[in-house]
Amino acid sequence: MSATPKLVWPDRRAYPFAHRELPTSKGRLAFVEEGVGPIVVFLHGHLGWSYTFRRTIAELAKTHRVIALDLLGFGRSQKPETALTPAEHARIVCDFLSGKGIENATLVAHEAGVAIGMAALADRPTLFSRLLLANGTFRSADPGSPEEKAAKAAAGLLGGLAYERANPAALAGPLFREKALFDKPTHDAYHGPFELKTHRAGPRRLAAAPVTDGKWLDHLWGKRVELLDRPTLLFWGMKDPLHGERCLDGLWHAVPAAEVERHPEAGAFAVEERADALAAAVARLASGAVDHSQAIRLV
Repeated sequence: MSATPKLVWPDRRAYPFAHRELPTSKGRLAFVEEGVGPIVVFLHGHLGWSYTFRRTIAELAKTHRVIALDLLGFGRSQKPETALTPAEHARIVCDFLSGKGIENATLVAHEAGVAIGMAALADRPTLFSRLLLANGTFRSADPGSPEEKAAKAAAGLLGGLAYERANPAALAGPLFREKALFDKPTHDAYHGPFELKTHRAGPRRLAAAPVTDGKWLDHLWGKRVELLDRPTLLFWGMKDPLHGERCLDGLWHAVPAAEVERHPEAGAFAVEERADALAAAVARLASGAVDHSQAIRLV
C-alpha cells in the first residue's frame, strides 16, 4: 500500500478544515466534519476530493453538520496499490457512516460519487432521506455514448499508459467552463493527490467503471424506483461533455418528480462553478423544501 506524501496542498486559506481520518479495512480514510445541525454527506467524483466542495462546506457548516469524504485513493486518504471498485467504495462509505450513527442524512453526490452513494443507500436504506445528484448517474454506459468511449479509453492499454505518464487531474481544468476558477491554488489542489504515478489507480478505476462494472451498475439501476423514492434534486451543469443533457434526461426519466436545477453555462464541475447555488440548493433540500412534486429551475 502506497503512503500519502507530505502534503504541500491545498492552500489552507481556501481549505481551512481540520484533518480527520479513520482506519478502514482498505486504508486510512480522510474526511471533513464541520458544523452542527441536519447532516449533509458529500461524495466527490473521479477527478476530485472533498476540496471540490470547499466553498459549499464552509457555507453549510454554519447551520448543518457537514461530512465530506475523500474516497480511498483520492485526496488526503491513503492510496491502496490496488484501486477499489465502486462497490468496495460503497461498502467503505456505508461502514464509515454507520459507525458514526448516521441516519436520514442528505446526500450530495457528484459524478462517480453518485453510483457509490446510491450503492451505499441500497445496502442501508435509512442512510439518506434526501438526494442531490450532480452530473452523474448510476447505470452502465449506453453503447456508443460519450461515457462508453471515455470509459473504454480509461480501461484500455493506452489508457493505462496515459494515466501513468500524466496526472489525471490534467483533465479537470478543461472541464471548468469558468477558467478563472481553476487558478493556481485550485490546480495544485486537484493535481496534488495524483502527483505520484503510484497514486493514479483510483481515478482510472472509477473512470472505467461504466464499462468494467456494467453488470454491477445495471443491477443497481434495477433498484432505482426504491432508491429514488425520496426527495431528490438534480443539480446539473449543462455544458458537461460526458454527463450533459442526455444523461440528465435519462436520470430524470427514472425520477420524474425530482426537482431539476439546470445551470446552462456550467460544465462538469458545476458543483465548483456554482458553489453558492449548490449551498442554497442543499439547504432547501435538507430543510424539507424540496418534495416529490415536479419542478424545473433554470439559473
